[in-house]
Amino acid sequence: TGERLFQTIVRWRMAEGFSIRAKAHRNDLNWDGTSWYALADDWSVLEIAWRRSSAPGAADGLLRLSIDGVLQEEVTGIDNDLWPTDWVQWGIVGGVEPGTDGSVFFDDFSSWGGPAQ
Repeated sequence: TGERLFQTIVRWRMAEGFSIRAKAHRNDLNWDGTSWYALADDWSVLEIAWRRSSAPGAADGLLRLSIDGVLQEEVTGIDNDLWPTDWVQWGIVGGVEPGTDGSVFFDDFSSWGGPAQ
């Protein structure tokens, strides 16, 4: 469909260092999302669970963000039944300021269908 159903955003700020948040599209094309959470400037395991609402109007979708096996936040009650997840895009996809420099490394990626537990 070309729509972004959910996003994971990593940012770096001089005073704060690295941080991450996750956001999920609702049917009305607005977003529900987690707060920002600190990331160590080191290797981390990031887990994002996303579940589409079970039926039109059910508003029982969910988004979950875990860092290094610790649940940071779970957003529930998301009305997001309109689109299935059918593709994933990794890397810098927009919003890069001129002069931005650096690297992002991915050691592994797993994806599976089925209900988020």
